[in-house]
Amino acid sequence: SVPHTTAMASLCSQTCQPQRALGLFRRLSRGGPLRSAASAVGSTRHRTSASQCHPGSPWCSVTPSSTATHIFVADLAPKVSSLPRKRCLVGSAGRRDSTAGSTGSLDDSDQHAAGGMRNIPTELMREADRGNPQAQTDVGLFIATTQTREAQEAAVSWYQKAADQDHPGAMNLLGMCYATGRGVAPNAVAAFGLYQRVAATFGLNQPGSLLHQHAQLILGHCYCHGVGVEVDDTKAVAIYKELAEQGLDQAQYALGVYFMNGLAVDEDRVLAAKWFRAAAEQGHAEGQITIAQFYEFGAGVEMDTAEAFRWYTAAAEGGNPDALFRLGSCYEKGVGVEADGAAAFVWYKRAAVLGDPDGQYRLGTCLLLGTGVDPDVAAAIEWYSKASAQGSPHATSALGECHYTGVGVKQDLEMAVTLFERAAATGLAGAQFMLGCCYHSGRGVAVDHAAAITWYRLAADQGLADAQFNIGDAYLTGRGVEADPAAAFAWFQKAAASSGGALYAKALYALGVCYHEGSGVAQDAEAAFDCFHKAAAKENSAAQFNVGVMLELGTGVERDASAAVGWYRRAAALGNLNAAFQLGKCYAVGTGVPENDTEAVKWLLQAAEAGHDQAQVAIAQCYEAGSGVAVDEAVATEWYQKAAEQGNFEAQTKLEFTR
Repeated sequence: SVPHTTAMASLCSQTCQPQRALGLFRRLSRGGPLRSAASAVGSTRHRTSASQCHPGSPWCSVTPSSTATHIFVADLAPKVSSLPRKRCLVGSAGRRDSTAGSTGSLDDSDQHAAGGMRNIPTELMREADRGNPQAQTDVGLFIATTQTREAQEAAVSWYQKAADQDHPGAMNLLGMCYATGRGVAPNAVAAFGLYQRVAATFGLNQPGSLLHQHAQLILGHCYCHGVGVEVDDTKAVAIYKELAEQGLDQAQYALGVYFMNGLAVDEDRVLAAKWFRAAAEQGHAEGQITIAQFYEFGAGVEMDTAEAFRWYTAAAEGGNPDALFRLGSCYEKGVGVEADGAAAFVWYKRAAVLGDPDGQYRLGTCLLLGTGVDPDVAAAIEWYSKASAQGSPHATSALGECHYTGVGVKQDLEMAVTLFERAAATGLAGAQFMLGCCYHSGRGVAVDHAAAITWYRLAADQGLADAQFNIGDAYLTGRGVEADPAAAFAWFQKAAASSGGALYAKALYALGVCYHEGSGVAQDAEAAFDCFHKAAAKENSAAQFNVGVMLELGTGVERDASAAVGWYRRAAALGNLNAAFQLGKCYAVGTGVPENDTEAVKWLLQAAEAGHDQAQVAIAQCYEAGSGVAVDEAVATEWYQKAAEQGNFEAQTKLEFTR
């Protein structure tokens, strides 16, 4: 176990086994409490926001969820299977004489009566009773193998005896006990004091330097998080820098976080990258993941996705769950490697099985969408649920969407709202947006446009274009806020700048309408046409129709009826009924195309059958006049009736006069 490694490393450094101690401390640098402590430099107090980091960079590995209370978490229960088998009774108050019995040991029932403490080597016990601090420390370690309160308290008493003689290993272990509350009431101040004593015991170039480094490192964490002492980033940086220059990977990583965030030092991504790389080269998983992110996003180093992939792979080979997840992401997105959905699924599954919530979430998404695997909605829901139970906001929001749409579960809008609220409370923009939509539409909750705006704003402030667009629409219509065309225009601009694809086109279309109508901005036909044309190029059918109209009329652009017909045709092919109607009219009168009644009827009928009331009137007129179809008054009347039922005044008037 890692705590056993901590203790044994301390012991080895005291018993002329520096190589073994070095190996044990290196094990500590690759996982467990000490690595988590170093990672905690980037915990809640140091967590970087999107604005602090390189744009688009999710610094999850730089700022793990470790907290100050986890710094010293340790299980003081070393394994003793490889230690000497010769045993005697535990030396403590009330201890039986070590000569009792021919074997010098208690039977099972007596051991239980003694609080479950294990027997220890006779000679070691004698040395401890004589006051040898190293032996007293070792006795404490043996006793701590029994997971009972009495045993842990007895172990602390032995550590205390040795610590009273300034034994560094004992002070180190006793500090861990005070920090974790194992065998003694938690006392961060006492823990801090003990680590200070250890740090002051050795010079850095003397035999105990490994233990000294360990104590110094913990002191750095204490100053960083204010554990047992006031927060002092300057002192923390000084300690980390000294240790980093000696090659301690955890200190190198911590120092990199400080330079990345600009705390107590000037922000310097180049220096941050230097220290992250130094830690990574020693096998520090968090350092490997972080330098990989630096290469992926070009922070402090030249962007190099292949190098990013190499470091993610190195961390993944060490079994780091976060690295396994990120390697899956590389395969899914094609970062530094050819995109491969099947490989992404494999890596996500490896991370998920190890309990990584991000891996579980992405695995669920792969199963839901069929990325690299046959779709399995039930399995997707299962993995989403596991990730959500661990607090993954993305998985919680995804579960909310499943309940919202009824995918994989029975549709339950109230449950969807509950899940969206839970995820939104963590600051997840997507969940905040969905919650806003629920309040806007009254799905799963009473309609409340003001509440919808509140949630849209939270998401919009994080740059979510969908939320920015909806706020613009609210200002345009006055739902949830006082109508303000200028504010609407500004929000549509933000949405257009933040988005791509369909939403980008939708925002550009809205801007085009504002320019065309002079709503919130000076009327400008040319600017309107430019916006509509850009949106039309993104296959927005409404924009394509408007481009056609402006070309046909020569508004904001030179008149070109033939080009107008081309845009009407593109929009009609996407199902735009106005475009189909207008295209029918062009064929009917020969605008931009040769006059063709049959073609006119074809397009008018397409729009009419889809419910376009003006097209219904036009097709009725065709049947009345025999244009492109045989004269049929009855059919004409039917089409007039359909248009009239939709409130078309012309159709209603026609029917009134024919009665």
